[in-house]
Amino acid sequence: MPGWGCRCSITYSAYTCRWPARSTPTGCPTTSRTSATASALCSTCKKSAPSACSTRPCAKHGLRGSMLLLAAGLVVGCQSRFNELPTYSDERHLLQVVVETPAGTNRVLHYDAASNDFKPEQRAGVDRLINFLPYPANAGFVPSTKLPASPRHPTGQALPALVLAESLPAGTVLEVLPVGLVTLDRAGELEPVVLAVPARPSQRILPVTSWRELRQQYPAAQEVLRLWLLRSAEHGEVRVVGWRDEQTAEQQIRQVQQKSD
Repeated sequence: MPGWGCRCSITYSAYTCRWPARSTPTGCPTTSRTSATASALCSTCKKSAPSACSTRPCAKHGLRGSMLLLAAGLVVGCQSRFNELPTYSDERHLLQVVVETPAGTNRVLHYDAASNDFKPEQRAGVDRLINFLPYPANAGFVPSTKLPASPRHPTGQALPALVLAESLPAGTVLEVLPVGLVTLDRAGELEPVVLAVPARPSQRILPVTSWRELRQQYPAAQEVLRLWLLRSAEHGEVRVVGWRDEQTAEQQIRQVQQKSD
């Protein structure tokens, strides 16, 4: 069976084979993820030369290699950095989002570019928890994008995104369709946030592909998101400025997309 040309990382630790997972419809394995760092960046898969990725059980293919690598203290990897992934998938040219904080949790996770991993956000050395209802959507960012520098983010930040879908692990790279854009005022700084749904219909919990459909078929969804954004912020520092459609979201993405992408 040919290998998958995924950008992925397989870490052998304590005789445990961590095979990559995927959430995008581009032909990568569909096994469960054991950790964020074992995530496959599979929405940029290319069926080319065989790689370290495999869909076969560890007992059949990975045991001998795992023992050798463990003895040598090596890590086999072909992984790109999450923030450097293309904004649009190579094969299907669909928008990609990297999940940082899964839906349904109160623990805030953020991508750390230095370690290429996902770590808890901290306040005074303590992991930050949302003192309200848990995340109603998967929070993440659009790779290879950067918003203008600001006092809160002196070097800029990737364009934030909320994916309306079932809970997805941190490190999931998902092909999505933008359905809207919400602009937040965070203590005087404007922050656009893309609203999206999975590109694959079977992964959608709301069968919509546009802002108009979302508002017409699920009018309460917008209000749920608005209330959560307001109540989950610390010290009431967030104000919802406005909501726009998918065309505006696409324009925003293009404006902040890195030229090197």
